[in-house]
Amino acid sequence: MPRDIHFKRLTFTVLPIVMLIMLFPYSAFAASNNSQAKLAEARDALKAPQKKLDLANRLLLELIEEHKTDFDSVDLCHIYTYLGYIADHRGKRQEAIKWYEKAASMEGDRLRWIREVAKIGLRQPVTWIRHLDAANSEGARHSNWRNSVIDRIDEGVVVTEQPPRDLKVQQHLSQEDMRANFSILCRAIERYFSFFEHKRIDWPSVKRACEEKVSNSKTAEDFYITMEEFMRELRDSHSWLCNFHSKPPRGQYGPGFETQLVEKQAVVTQVMSRSDAEQAGLRPGAIITAIDSHSVADMIDCLRVQLKVFSSDRGFYDAAYREIPMGERNSECRVTFKASPDAAAQTVALSRTHRRQDKPQPQPFVSMRGEYVWSGQHPSGLGYIRILSFTGRMQVANEFDRALESLREAPALIIDIRDNLGGFGTGQERIVGRFLSQACPVAISFQRSVGASDFISHTTTFAPAGSWQYHKPVVLLLNSRTGSAADLFATYSISTDRPIAVGTTTHGNLTGVGVYAVLPCNLVVRISNGYVCDADGRIIEGQGNQPQVFVEQTISDLAAGRDTALLRAIELLQHEVERTKSSSAEPETGEQDNK
Repeated sequence: MPRDIHFKRLTFTVLPIVMLIMLFPYSAFAASNNSQAKLAEARDALKAPQKKLDLANRLLLELIEEHKTDFDSVDLCHIYTYLGYIADHRGKRQEAIKWYEKAASMEGDRLRWIREVAKIGLRQPVTWIRHLDAANSEGARHSNWRNSVIDRIDEGVVVTEQPPRDLKVQQHLSQEDMRANFSILCRAIERYFSFFEHKRIDWPSVKRACEEKVSNSKTAEDFYITMEEFMRELRDSHSWLCNFHSKPPRGQYGPGFETQLVEKQAVVTQVMSRSDAEQAGLRPGAIITAIDSHSVADMIDCLRVQLKVFSSDRGFYDAAYREIPMGERNSECRVTFKASPDAAAQTVALSRTHRRQDKPQPQPFVSMRGEYVWSGQHPSGLGYIRILSFTGRMQVANEFDRALESLREAPALIIDIRDNLGGFGTGQERIVGRFLSQACPVAISFQRSVGASDFISHTTTFAPAGSWQYHKPVVLLLNSRTGSAADLFATYSISTDRPIAVGTTTHGNLTGVGVYAVLPCNLVVRISNGYVCDADGRIIEGQGNQPQVFVEQTISDLAAGRDTALLRAIELLQHEVERTKSSSAEPETGEQDNK
């Protein structure tokens, strides 16, 4: 065969193969590029103020079904979370949970943030994600609540997103309007409220009594006040009227001292330096018996209807006894007190010039004071971290990490969440994970969804977090004011069996999630539709988290300036450190790198 013919045949045989090989990377690149373009289109559809949910859902499902291999784990985690977000917008909670489970199970450092969103989605509906919704105007964000309808009851709706607080209630209602609005609210509560059985609420009797009051209401104002009283019957700190309050907020100023319930009495816990109260002889441990000739018992009775609803009597009494001296700025009051239990009563005139203290007095050894976390090393050598509030979301976790790093060599650690009123659960997984050596269940949550009579349950599991973990002994300090998200943190922490809980039983206002009933009259009502249990299935709402070591401060402790719970925590930890040192059978504890 001539050489040129052989060459031509070889060229025609090999060239197409070579071209295919050369074109393959380009084809793969083009396919991948096309998939990324579709993902970008889906994002744009979700970012629009008027969200194009159908378009985004179709595009995302197509990507999952036909082009899944074009994406890395980060993109896939986003896609799964977006599909859950869309399902939540449509009120399809079970479908949403399915997608969130897929996203939450994925691994990788680069997808930590979006995986956190998915984990939140397992606990409650997610219809607002920062990079999809924050770019819209504030008004657009507020309008998002109208897209989160999960139920319609006549002319009312139930939504997962809180409507704007400035939504105005109607000022003119007929008797027929009042009855219709009341009926819608009752049905919303019946479909979603989660504590009828747990709180032993006689719902038919409560509803019947309120129905009679509604029929006697003459004005819209009367009707809204009746609805306010009606919601109090649920005895739930997280169920309330969002945009109507019949009573003005109480004054936030005191006469230079603060009080608390101690040994069944109103006892002074703190006196401001150089205040009139200090000049008048009030000291920590003094017992208040009356203010303006009103006995403490009478003031507590009045506060029952003036203060917000509490999930436990323990929580109410804690708040009420702190309110006793409070009033309007510069108002005068006559305070009757006994300097000690055996002293004679005396009365002094004081002026309310001191604003309520939002933060406790720092321990003298505290050296780092962040916005949400204080820390320092006790003279005993033990580490101390106080979490003041969980309102700072991830900033709380960031400040905690810095505090823990500074106490890395401490032989044991005290975490203090006394007087922490809560905030958000964001970041708590990371904080608790700093003390874990392996994954473990920390809570079981239950939620009523779309009027279902039964509850959907979900077990929350935490794993080791951070670049290293603190495995030395830990004490968690609690008291009756530890509530809401702080109660959640206590639940998570105690369920791990890592810390020894010391102090008094927490508030117990931990309902989990909520929905909002928007009535035709524009009244917005939050309804708790879920609850949280510890890892053993014990419900926290109303009952609180109980310490393993119960320590309650006495009047003599206050007078002597003793922090009894802190001293007991130090004693326990010192014993534990000595036991660990002397035990040759146990390996030395300490921090371990999380490889």
